[in-house]
Amino acid sequence: MQKFLLIFFLMTTHLLASNHDVINIKTKVSKGIVKVKMLIHSPMYGAEKVKDGNKEDYINHVSVRVGNYIVYDASLSENLKSNPIIEFKYPFKNRGKTLEFITTNNKGKKSYQTKTLKHTPSLKQQYHGDSKEQAFINYRDIKPDLWKKKTVREAIIELYGHTKTISGKIEICSTPEGPYHTVNVNIRAHVLLESLLILTDANPSPVVALFHTTPDALINYKVPISMLKSGYGHIIVIGKGLDGKLYKTSHKVNVWTASCDGGGDNEVICHY
Repeated sequence: MQKFLLIFFLMTTHLLASNHDVINIKTKVSKGIVKVKMLIHSPMYGAEKVKDGNKEDYINHVSVRVGNYIVYDASLSENLKSNPIIEFKYPFKNRGKTLEFITTNNKGKKSYQTKTLKHTPSLKQQYHGDSKEQAFINYRDIKPDLWKKKTVREAIIELYGHTKTISGKIEICSTPEGPYHTVNVNIRAHVLLESLLILTDANPSPVVALFHTTPDALINYKVPISMLKSGYGHIIVIGKGLDGKLYKTSHKVNVWTASCDGGGDNEVICHY
């Protein structure tokens, strides 16, 4: 059933998209929470995949704003699967009905799209957060060496300066995509964070994505990770809290079958 729904989503979004759209967007509002699903049209070819005769071609930053408020801000690596489907959520709070999407590719080219929400809840008061326009953070630009690191430890030290972490507070749930060396990962945080880093030791370069989090967003992300090495690997998530502490969660994955340690095909496995 899940495979059928995925195929249906890919077909419908492809037919509805214009030739100039970098992403196809679907939104749903339920109980005051906005769920956003994005299909990014990109092969996500990085240096490791160029060896097959491809040219480097990937989206390295996606940001979403509603009015002055940032609700999603992700710096991405080529460790995502080709044409990835990414999901996130944020509380509506009457911020506005128009979402602005900005994508940046590996050559620095930016693309802009908008999406208007439908069937939004009726709230009497307008949201009054910080009235100043919040700024996006593209970690590909301000932390260029991070994406060149070859080990998980080196990447954590490059970004945070140390590797002293606390277990817990971050939840990882994942579902394999069978023989495609891809694991769909859902990450939720139960602590206030200023950034969240996803890594894997199953690729030559460990950094998968780095999120700049804001008070106007929910830390509830879904990303599909492409894992190149055979054997077993790990997905590691590090979050820096507003308290300055580092929180860590990880789990083991069978890269050959893309199944998670302790689970079978298409089974959801969670770690805290």
